[in-house]
Amino acid sequence: MSGASLAIELEIADADTSSGQSDEANEDYQGAEVSLRDMVSARGIWGRLEESIMSCMHGEVVDRSSLCAVLDLNGLLLFRETRKDRVIGKPPPFDFRMKTGRAWLRPNSSVFLLYAFRRFRVGFWSSAMSQNVKIMLQHLLHPFQKPIFVLNRRDTLPDSAPGAKPHATLKDLTLLWESVPYMSDKNTVIVDDTPSKTRLQELNRVIVPEYTGREVGSGSDDDVLIWVIMYLEFCALGISVDGSIQSPIGYLDFADFVKLGRSEDKAVALFNRISDFDANEEVARISSTTEKEKVADDLPPQTSASLQERDTH
Repeated sequence: MSGASLAIELEIADADTSSGQSDEANEDYQGAEVSLRDMVSARGIWGRLEESIMSCMHGEVVDRSSLCAVLDLNGLLLFRETRKDRVIGKPPPFDFRMKTGRAWLRPNSSVFLLYAFRRFRVGFWSSAMSQNVKIMLQHLLHPFQKPIFVLNRRDTLPDSAPGAKPHATLKDLTLLWESVPYMSDKNTVIVDDTPSKTRLQELNRVIVPEYTGREVGSGSDDDVLIWVIMYLEFCALGISVDGSIQSPIGYLDFADFVKLGRSEDKAVALFNRISDFDANEEVARISSTTEKEKVADDLPPQTSASLQERDTH
């Protein structure tokens, strides 16, 4: 199928493609080289994840993983009302307002983004229009959080599959792999709430439950983003151990990872430590000091050449 002309201007950080190796093995392994499967089977994976995650959260020295995280917006990090999708019930105060209605940030979005920007290279890809994407990011990000790119609806492909909804779109990661030198199928993960949009690269995606108006209105204690932190660290470990993000995702998808974690005491303990972390206090500390946030140490973002029209099949 012939794709529309994609004049995508990516803001790409001219960063070194190399990254540090994985964190030191935890006490369960005494530095031994073991597979990801072995760590999960031996229930030692949680200690390995905890060391890296908590060091990162507290701003300690942690090697930047080569993992590149591509994040959705609406449904993943927030819920925004539209004419057809309104809040049901008695919602808490909204966080900001858009033309189509009110918007609420998903619980734990601040701690999730603090972790993600410190640990990985982060970009955003939403199927919303450009002006709406800008508004959402203004309310999600702090000045020291610099995405490597921001893509919107014009950068998606039309979904022409039988039964697809009108105006449905696809996010094809090869658009990034052909444009960003340090991104490939070995280190890229897209986090989204819509399976159909990301079906072209199933081993490079994390599908999470959608944050909807129903969840907002019910006041439910949504904990999805805490588990996403833990799962992305699991994926980063998979890259360092097996050389490809497709290995951990193919072995244990997000839903099964959460199911396993809820049954493991060490995983629940790590979940609670992340939940108790005061992200607002850490952001205030960063904002009030002259010390640069670690992710800001990259060279300034650059604008890539526009992608040319190409055929997709």
